Order: sequence, then C-alpha cells, then structure tokens
Amino acid sequence: MTEIGDFETDGWMRLPFRFSQDELDQLSDLGPHAGRGVRLTEMKVVADALPIAFINQVKALGFNPTPNRAIGFVKSSADNWSLPWHQDRIIAMAEKISSPRYSNWSRKSGIWHCEPTVDILRDLAFAYIAFDDMRGGKGGLELAAGTHMYGKIEQHLVEKSVAASKVVNPKMLPGDVLFISALTLHRSNIWSGNAQRRALRIDFFKLMKSMTLP
Repeated sequence: MTEIGDFETDGWMRLPFRFSQDELDQLSDLGPHAGRGVRLTEMKVVADALPIAFINQVKALGFNPTPNRAIGFVKSSADNWSLPWHQDRIIAMAEKISSPRYSNWSRKSGIWHCEPTVDILRDLAFAYIAFDDMRGGKGGLELAAGTHMYGKIEQHLVEKSVAASKVVNPKMLPGDVLFISALTLHRSNIWSGNAQRRALRIDFFKLMKSMTLP
C-alpha cells in the first residue's frame, strides 16, 4: 500500500501533484544534481520553473511558493553516500544580521545560511522531488513520522526519538513529491539500485515568514 502521510500529525505527506518528465527535464537543466548536495543560487529561476499546479498545492498548505533554497542530490555506484538521522535546521538568508534568533552562520555557494530559533523552523518545510525510480533499492528517503512535534532534538536523543516513532520509506516514482516538515527526522542510506538516484529538495516558509527569503 502506498504511504500517503498527514502533514500535521506525521510531519510529512505525499502531494497529489506529480511532475511530468518534461517538467523534470526543465529542472534538471538548471544543473541541480551533484553528489551529497549542491545549492542552486538563483531562486527566481527555480521559482519560474515550478508548474502552476505544484505552486497552488504549496499555497493550499499555507506556504509561500517562492523557494528559500534548493539543493540537488545524486547517488550512483560511482558516487554513493549516506546521511544519518537528522533534522534540517539551516535556512538561507539575504544577509547576515545580528539577532539572538539566528546562530551558526556560514557562507555556502555565496549565500548566507544560519540556524534560526525553533519557532521559525516550525514554519519551514521542503518538497522532496524524485527524478528517478526509487522503489528498487535501499537508499531512498526514510522518515520518522511525528518527530516534528518534538521541536529541536538534541543529538543524544535522536535515536530514542526515532525508536518511539513510526519509520516510513515512501516508494517514489519519477515526478513524485513528498512535502516534509524541516523538523521531521529523516535519513538517507547507501543506494543499492542499479541506476542513479537523483532528487531535488526545495525549501518553503509559511507565508508570514517570507521576509527571511534571500
């Protein structure tokens, strides 16, 4: 049975929208897929490539459809890797500002990044878009449902939080989209499929947090 998820209670959901192959090709032309993740720097270009039907679904969930950042990933037999259980607690900022609400500043791909306070992170989610068939091998995205409700999870509590949750590994075909709270614990294991596994992650803030966009 296909896992669907509920965004409010599970911290993730499968969008009813699916990107067509032409739409995936257009996004791929932006050059997003590179190893463990390369940030795209032109968010307006990414925004312009997003289909209206997808934008409308992001809006319907209460999110600003203008991307905060976008990161592309690829795994293959020649370039394989994994990521342990984690929350995504880094956002892109237009400039570095002095405020106790933002810490751990860094500069990546010419863009300022930082970790905001949990009230901001609660209003951050990302679309995870599959460009290849992710059903045939280990290495797709795994999610610990409901862990977004715990706020920021300290590292020593991660495994305990995962053990207390329902872990799901949604099967994805090219064009499928998951919409995931940034505070939901997730991981990605070594890919064991026969072909490459490409994905694009696009971050969105709820409408009232649009001022943090770069």
